[in-house]
Amino acid sequence: MTDIGWDFVHPDRQELALPKTIGTAVAELMKRCWRYNTAKQLVLAFGYEPTTAENVKKGHVSERSLTRMVHTQQSRNGDAWELWDALGAEVIGETRAQYEERKLRKLVEEAERAQEGVQRLRTRRERLERLAAALVDLDDRQASSPRWRDNRGPGREADGLGDPPPALSLAEPKTFAPHPRR
Repeated sequence: MTDIGWDFVHPDRQELALPKTIGTAVAELMKRCWRYNTAKQLVLAFGYEPTTAENVKKGHVSERSLTRMVHTQQSRNGDAWELWDALGAEVIGETRAQYEERKLRKLVEEAERAQEGVQRLRTRRERLERLAAALVDLDDRQASSPRWRDNRGPGREADGLGDPPPALSLAEPKTFAPHPRR
């Protein structure tokens, strides 16, 4: 027989990265809404059985009881998002509006950095254009100076550019001669 190991199941309990579970967040939220007789208020507000209300009060919230809470909130107020927003604030630590504001601030900061980068590139382009214009002016001044024209060496013409390249002749094809191996 083959022995099957369960190495991928960790025997110790692993903690969540979030500071609270949804059950704990629901329990704290309900206790904040109804400080006294929380379980009785849950029975009246959401139609829970008394044992289910006690479990919710302790932080043991099932999917079914959370769904009932959302549907009841939606049917009474027409706005179940308030409940989700409050739960999100309890579990994550910020509301949806705070998250959207933080995200928007981040986008604005990125746009400002991009604008600063564009401005740096414009400044650099302008500096390079001024430098190129200065080099062209310098070259024009040197080419027009009498000292430059008189400084002709062997093979230089009067304009200082040197001899023109030899014209290629189509009559004489060039042949390839490989170097001998050593």
